[in-house]
Amino acid sequence: MAVSIAGRTAWSDDTWSYLNDPRMPAMEHGWKLHVSARPGDLDTVTGLVLPVLSRYVCHAKVARDPETLRRLNSGTVSAGAVGKAITVYPLPGTVVEVARDLAAVLRDREGPRVVSDRRVDPRAPVYYRYGPFTGDYRTGRSGRLESVMTGPDGRVFDGLAVGRYRCPPWAEDPFATAAGPGAAPSAPGLGGGRYTVTAGIARAAHGNVYRALDTTLGRPVVVKQARAFVGEDESGTDARHRLRNEHTVLTALDGVPGVPRALDYFAHRSDEYLVMSGCGDRNLRREILRNGPYQDDGARPGRALSVLAVRLLRVLDAIHGRNVVVRDLKPDNVVLDASGPGHCHVIDFGISECAGAGPGGATPGYSEPVLRAAGPAAPADDHYALGATLFFAATGMDPVIVDTDHEVNRDRTLACLSWALPGRAHREIRSTITGLLSFEAAVRTAAADRLGTGTAGAARRPARRTTHPRVDRDLLDEILEHTTDFCAGEAEAIVDPVRAAQLNVPTSVDVYGGSSGLGLELLHHAHRPRVRAAVTGLARWTAEQSRNLPPGLYTGRTGVQLFLAEAEAEAGSEEGPGKAPGTDADGRSAHPALPDRGPDGGPPEADLIAGVAGIGLGRVLLARHALRSGHRQAADRHLAVAADCDRMLASG
Repeated sequence: MAVSIAGRTAWSDDTWSYLNDPRMPAMEHGWKLHVSARPGDLDTVTGLVLPVLSRYVCHAKVARDPETLRRLNSGTVSAGAVGKAITVYPLPGTVVEVARDLAAVLRDREGPRVVSDRRVDPRAPVYYRYGPFTGDYRTGRSGRLESVMTGPDGRVFDGLAVGRYRCPPWAEDPFATAAGPGAAPSAPGLGGGRYTVTAGIARAAHGNVYRALDTTLGRPVVVKQARAFVGEDESGTDARHRLRNEHTVLTALDGVPGVPRALDYFAHRSDEYLVMSGCGDRNLRREILRNGPYQDDGARPGRALSVLAVRLLRVLDAIHGRNVVVRDLKPDNVVLDASGPGHCHVIDFGISECAGAGPGGATPGYSEPVLRAAGPAAPADDHYALGATLFFAATGMDPVIVDTDHEVNRDRTLACLSWALPGRAHREIRSTITGLLSFEAAVRTAAADRLGTGTAGAARRPARRTTHPRVDRDLLDEILEHTTDFCAGEAEAIVDPVRAAQLNVPTSVDVYGGSSGLGLELLHHAHRPRVRAAVTGLARWTAEQSRNLPPGLYTGRTGVQLFLAEAEAEAGSEEGPGKAPGTDADGRSAHPALPDRGPDGGPPEADLIAGVAGIGLGRVLLARHALRSGHRQAADRHLAVAADCDRMLASG
């Protein structure tokens, strides 16, 4: 979809069509507007919005086509992207006027709620929040690139859109001061006040899940929300339709052990809510990540894999007895309780089929490999998902899904299983899972029958032999060659100015997830084709960047300096890449060498990634480089910082 306004520069990437106004001043952050729309209405809404924007100084971006907006509104890209069909970056002081004009032309239009924003007018899908325009980025504790905003007093505020409205302390809400909507008062509870939320279970784009108290009956419940127009497909089915389907399925399953009971269903504004009985406080995924895999070696009888398998199958059999196919059995949807070993419940029936009818959908690696393109699902499809779920319980890994060929993925999954469950003690459960992961429905059904009757080891047909990949020196060389070639290509792409100009988020320069880490790894393979030239270009590009980095080793300046020092040493007599960002000609940093506080405002961190230990180690390595290059004074400066790090760590 082509968008244009006279006098604006237009260009597109894979997601957005941009309209840049040459009259706009450079701004890192400020008040911005979001217009929400349904995919089928995108062209109409854009046609209404552009004439309004043409009257104001502003930048804007529009989802490039309805299918892209459908993907954004699904929540799979990012929960913070839902509903943001059009983003407007107004001139300071004009946001209220622009917002009101947009609300006037979009009155009674519908779209997903933008949960990170406040609504300008309850009758129009126009929202606002304070956020990044171009912004600054840093690597956070998790190693991910984070959007940050730095205020006039130097305070840093997270710029990421989350599931609630937030505003930095230096910004004053222009709509509140202009007698606009401001903050809406919080409702006393859900369902007309009947359900008081006591805790959150999950936060998702399509709706949140809460623990609550039914104040009428005095019992704990679970309340599941479905937001309007989120996850809408071509037929118009959205999260609400899937929640209605879940209500229908749970009603059909009423009284089945191991399944929650549907207790109530209600709507609040455009969202809908399902109230259910609670099943437990942890799902199988969290249990495995916290306490390790299930096995049959007798070491922990309460966590025997075969016991879990039998109990899960019993729940599935009861569900199938009510003419329901789950379609979405996976570790996240198996809830454990403390009533006994292997006691479990199956939850989340949003895409389940009851009497052959349901909204469709599947999770890759679980039920998706065997679901037919057309026609109703079958109980044997759930048996495949059971095998994949038991594989996760045994290994802590999801099934392999990297290949386009389902059979290759399944074979690699079974190869992992044979490594995770070796020996005679696991022979029967290995055979069961192998049978459940067959692409033949009859084989899956037979494996489930043997599991249910306790005759898993009495299979008449021989167990399928798992083919293991070839593991030898030649394979390792192939992997290294392929990976090095890929990384060299990534390095070349990073320094490409055309690609860089089109990135919404600039490439990080740190070690953890950026150019310096990529360069340091490539330096280990400098003898391979393309690598030397790729590293030289990457080092030069890194040195040219102007970034506000903390001093850490993996996430900051110290690691960048180390990469540039090693790249210069590798270049030898050739021209080096230059100095690290924020350093002078002698390598002195324009910023403090050590942090004076941690990210949360407390004492500096002590860790290797972003803290004092990493800075000290990095400085020792930099001192070694300086000595080899004959720069004694620089080496002394690095060692002095390392000594300061040592004292800080010793003093606690």
